[in-house]
Amino acid sequence: MGKQELRLALSMKGGVSLAVWIGGAVSEINRLRIATDGGSDHGAHPWARLADLAGYRRVRVDVLTGASAGGLNGAIMAASLVYGFPFQAMRELWVQMADIEALCRPTHWQRGTPGAAPSVLEGDDYFYGSLNRVLGHLVSLPPSTPRVSRVDLLLTATLERPAQVIRRDDRSGLFSEERRRAYFRFRHSGHPGDRLSDFRGGSDAQVTAAQLALAARATSSFPFAFEPASIYSPAEADSGHLDMSAAFSEYATPDLSIPSAVAGRFAIIDGGVLDNIPVAAAIQAISDSPADGPTDRWLTYLNPDPTDGPAPSLGGQQILRAVPSAVGAILDRFSQESVLTDIEDLDGHNREARRRQLRLRAAYAPLLETTAGDPQSRLAKLAEMLRPTNARVRARVDADALVTLLRDPRDRADGLLGTPVIGDPLAGFTAQAQQALPSRLGLRFEDSAAGDPAAVFNDIPALGKAIELCISWARELEEWAEESALAGIGHVKRAMYRLHLVQQVLAEYMERRALRAALDRDRVDAGELDEWLETLVIGRYAAQHQLPDSLTEDMTQVLDCVRNLKVADQQYQARIGVLADALAGLSVLSDPEPGSLDACDLAWQELERLANLLAVAAPARQSDTIADPNKKPELLGYALLDLCPDERRREVLRELLVLNAPLLIDSAPTQDIHFLRLASDAQTPLPFETLLATQGNGTDKLTVGGKLCGAELGAFSGFFSARWRANDWMWGRMDAATSMVALMVDGGRLRHAHRDPKSVFEDIQDLVTSTPQAELGRFSPELTQAWKEFLAGRWELRSSDVRDEITALFAAPDDEHPLTQTKAAVLERLHWPIVAAELPFIAEVNRGAHPGKAPEVQPLEPQVLTDRVREYAIGTENVRDLGEQRVGRVSMRLALATYRAMRPGSSAFAKRALAAVMALVKPLVLLGVLLFATPRRALLAASVAVAGLVCSAWQANRLESLEGLKLAEFGPTNWTVSRFLALLACLFISGAGAVLLKSTLKYNRGSGVPGRGRPVLPVVLTILVPLLGIALAGCGLQVGPWVVPGIAVVVVWLGTFWMRPLARLLISVLAVPGVYGATYLLFDWRGWPLGWWIVVSIFVVGYVLALLVSALPVLPPRPRPATN
Repeated sequence: MGKQELRLALSMKGGVSLAVWIGGAVSEINRLRIATDGGSDHGAHPWARLADLAGYRRVRVDVLTGASAGGLNGAIMAASLVYGFPFQAMRELWVQMADIEALCRPTHWQRGTPGAAPSVLEGDDYFYGSLNRVLGHLVSLPPSTPRVSRVDLLLTATLERPAQVIRRDDRSGLFSEERRRAYFRFRHSGHPGDRLSDFRGGSDAQVTAAQLALAARATSSFPFAFEPASIYSPAEADSGHLDMSAAFSEYATPDLSIPSAVAGRFAIIDGGVLDNIPVAAAIQAISDSPADGPTDRWLTYLNPDPTDGPAPSLGGQQILRAVPSAVGAILDRFSQESVLTDIEDLDGHNREARRRQLRLRAAYAPLLETTAGDPQSRLAKLAEMLRPTNARVRARVDADALVTLLRDPRDRADGLLGTPVIGDPLAGFTAQAQQALPSRLGLRFEDSAAGDPAAVFNDIPALGKAIELCISWARELEEWAEESALAGIGHVKRAMYRLHLVQQVLAEYMERRALRAALDRDRVDAGELDEWLETLVIGRYAAQHQLPDSLTEDMTQVLDCVRNLKVADQQYQARIGVLADALAGLSVLSDPEPGSLDACDLAWQELERLANLLAVAAPARQSDTIADPNKKPELLGYALLDLCPDERRREVLRELLVLNAPLLIDSAPTQDIHFLRLASDAQTPLPFETLLATQGNGTDKLTVGGKLCGAELGAFSGFFSARWRANDWMWGRMDAATSMVALMVDGGRLRHAHRDPKSVFEDIQDLVTSTPQAELGRFSPELTQAWKEFLAGRWELRSSDVRDEITALFAAPDDEHPLTQTKAAVLERLHWPIVAAELPFIAEVNRGAHPGKAPEVQPLEPQVLTDRVREYAIGTENVRDLGEQRVGRVSMRLALATYRAMRPGSSAFAKRALAAVMALVKPLVLLGVLLFATPRRALLAASVAVAGLVCSAWQANRLESLEGLKLAEFGPTNWTVSRFLALLACLFISGAGAVLLKSTLKYNRGSGVPGRGRPVLPVVLTILVPLLGIALAGCGLQVGPWVVPGIAVVVVWLGTFWMRPLARLLISVLAVPGVYGATYLLFDWRGWPLGWWIVVSIFVVGYVLALLVSALPVLPPRPRPATN
């Protein structure tokens, strides 16, 4: 058996900021792909060596599906595969642009913008704008990595306003259903700009970049965080909007009542709302993907946040907690339950493929009887006997498919004939006609089949089934043929894929003719139905066997391209595009003039020729092997095609179709798809000693929380730190390497790819001890020698165990062999270059935002790298470790942006009342956010405030009377607040400071990471300042009304640390004293009780601050990359 091609379909779930981990994982898989495609400039890449060791000639990624933030990675990866730019550029994009402050909308009012914002984060102007600009630049670069000839990208989406779907019950009663599922699909075959590619070439690649960026923005539109994306499908010609109709699943019906500026608009929210794990979509795309050689198919599900351990059981108290239970149920909907459904879909696909084999075995069983002549003659007799019955079965299936098409033409996959059919084809049919249509159409097709059974197996749908049968025959040959025969088999298989596309174009034209026959009738009642069906049958025949003579040259040129594979794919696509355009022009005509072109027969003749070529390329089947039909009866049909005379092969194909007609009703899959879970809970053999010690679980296994920084705050925390995103990218690469090693270092594959344990061991040794120039670039001789000695030393620690495992694998091939040490040795070799490249980068990236250019770093020397790995512990950091300056600024920006997003924008009375209430509580909310986000600074400011309040008037000598329980007089009236409240406030804040000091000291002692710790001084001051205030007041110190504003200035200065310096200075020094002074003068002028002056001033200052932060840009500019 020759070497296989490893085909990977990547299915990426949403993960908010954990999408950075997905990006790192995709980046490493892309390195694997490039390495096996000859993309390394510095010798044999370890990935290429490993693939060869496992018996893979090449690794390809040809299917990408994504939801939510996973869709963003999918869109960039698809563009990288098609245009040839390095996906590694995605790391810089994440680091520079994905900062939470950069994503935020403006927090203050701006001229020309409404007071209410549509969302917290800026989806169109920043997210889409930045992505479009970067992607547009990348697609314009000359290719630097191997480009692929085929890729299929599917991104899920959710319609904010559901589409109305009209359904019919069995009595043709109409009812409406709502559908919110939608998707974007970009398919590529050949080169950018080819007819079969949705990816444009040349300068038009900028349009594709914009479409990909908009699709990625739309599928990532997390509700409330981002505003819904506006998708125009189609867009009016002069509207200035991007037309997404070629990629979007929905197509708007023309409506003259809608202004052209919004015509064709769909509002799209996060694709993960309904399909967070698009595995099922990947299954269908894999089934449709062609291959010109033996392949091993793996659906790879990238899961950045797997469940750690079993779910806790419900106790008696937890059952009563209705709200947490409901929230948990909703969150589970977006995590585990979705993937369970999709895994069941994959199991169902593989189960159906196995059942198909069993059904074939049952169908071919009569042909293996030894008493009724040779299998060839038995097949002919059995087909002759079954043809009338099975023809009617096949006719009924075709009728059912046509009824489904007429009822909902949008369910058909997009083809090459251009704009889909708009409108309801059955709108002119009465309810009685619609009710009778399925049965009457089925009977009419059955009558035709009874009159000419052979014609049923000689039409365009039968041609498609025959081509699929031949492709399955070629795949079966590839499973056991020697390497020398694979080229010939693959050559014919590739031509069959070309012919299959021709058949699909002809089949699409047949369907368009049927839809046109329905749309052209204004009214069809039950009495007219038979007449219409007769017209339909005649048109169906003409669409296959009586095409206009003007299409003869186009059809001939297309079949010449199928016949001659030396014709480039680009020329073939151009030819079939001409044919499709011509058929599209005919499909809109009500009654095209029939001609003498029998396109169906020409295509059948070409299939007969290709089948004969495949029989020539097929090796002889040996008895007692996996190719022997006596051992596997389901292979008998292929064996009959191998051995029959050339002049009978077309007839044998039809006889097999007759025999298989009942089996092909459901179009059962023919190939198994393997499932690989690539998750962030993978382990590494590298010595991350500090990380293990500080994650606090007491085991020698790294946890997801110990590795990734983006898993906090509902997976939004990665947006808080560029360094954290760089960390998660690194772990994505490492975890992907772990999963790929587990896939390839497999006992069964190693045994089949090698003859003896010695060759396996030597290949592994060469791989593990190879210096990492292929991954890290060229080294100096000294560094090369250092790496060589280092890797040789690491190999020496495992070589004996690896030899024992490989020897045992070949000595007892039927036993289970986990190959633990072998995998660890290979994985360690792959992980060291990853950390050598990523750790210096992480060290140079800012802990907060990093809008500037990404740092350029050099890989570390092995010994220094080992020390860095041992000390590394960034994954155990949490939001508090970013410092209160950063956390406070982010929190206040988010609070202010959230306020604008929640503020009602309508002028209705109820919404105006709600807006007034929100304005009333805004200062308290902001104060609460500040206290929660930055307790040290907030408590320090509070401690100064209560200390000043205590010192404002305290009389210890009057405690014996009730009057002594009140603060001293200010002017003619008394302060009416009990002095015990001020005293208790001081003690409470000091106590809170003591608790905070204890936790701070405990954290600093237990962090175990040099340089990591939280500041102690502000907490100490929080404890001492209130106590100092009590002591000074007890000593008789009192401050007058003109000192209180000074204390307020200090308090506000401490509490506005999150503002830009100038705004902080102006508000503290000018605004606060002005408010206190104005309030004091007002109270004195009006004769109001001056004892309430401070209380009123505090509230006024709070609302003035709330007004200023909403009206003025008090926060520093958003840290966004320069656009030049």
